[in-house]
Amino acid sequence: MTDEQNDELSSFNRVEAFNARYNADLIGILGFPAVKTVFDTALGKIRAGILVQAVDDSGETPEALVLKEKMAKITLKYAKKGRVMSRLALDGPLTARLTHPKSFIYRAPKETAILNATNIRNALNSNLGICTNVLAANIVSIDASITAYSGQKDAAIIAKQTKSALGTALLPDQFAVDRGAVINLFDLIDGEWEDDLVFGARVGEFELAKEIITTGHHDIKAFFTVVADENPLNVLHDADVNDESNGKNYVADDDTYIVHIYHHRSGHYHFKVSAPGRISVDLIADIHKGMNNFTVRLKLI
Repeated sequence: MTDEQNDELSSFNRVEAFNARYNADLIGILGFPAVKTVFDTALGKIRAGILVQAVDDSGETPEALVLKEKMAKITLKYAKKGRVMSRLALDGPLTARLTHPKSFIYRAPKETAILNATNIRNALNSNLGICTNVLAANIVSIDASITAYSGQKDAAIIAKQTKSALGTALLPDQFAVDRGAVINLFDLIDGEWEDDLVFGARVGEFELAKEIITTGHHDIKAFFTVVADENPLNVLHDADVNDESNGKNYVADDDTYIVHIYHHRSGHYHFKVSAPGRISVDLIADIHKGMNNFTVRLKLI
């Protein structure tokens, strides 16, 4: 739902409250009950559409994300164990194949996440003679987690289709219906009570209730995933993002190593993205309302 729709919905909620408060008197106005039914029906559809819009259609359902995290944890659990033995064996290439952050799987796109987990699994399975603290049963556990996530990863496609049909596509028409109903309700109330000594003040009250108050948007986020240019799957752990507009510097605040700016203003901004041993990048970006995601590749010096 857009900010404008949210502001308009607030006015509909106030109209609904007005109708409920004075219902005993309003139902006596000829034509009012029928128009109120139109208003209430459309408002119900708007609320239902908003609930559908709340479905996460970003590509992962909540159930899939749980399984994806489990896949990442189990795979990396045994990768950590295995790389201890590969280090002792002085096997640098194997150690490199087993050394990855959680974001390597959990933050990767669906197919890439499965590929990354499978590659680590295969590296372990092919080197059980070196990684002697990893058992065949542990490989089976990794396989089970990959299979479980694979079965859920595309469920969000159905959620997205449902969201469009019952939520996003539905809302504009129902807002238009309610907008027209509010005009008709006001005309009925104004025509009936404008000069009424007892109920006249309610006309002004309804007029205030139906006004749309613009509240603006206060939830603007910017997330930066900084990766190695030579291997975009390698998220850099020590990157920082400097907002040149205010001099504020941001670094990763969790084990995903993504740099999060949780509150920002919309507009055209200049960010400098840096990491030790890498060539800094000047990123000129438009920050929009809602979520803004950027992936920045840094070359070696």
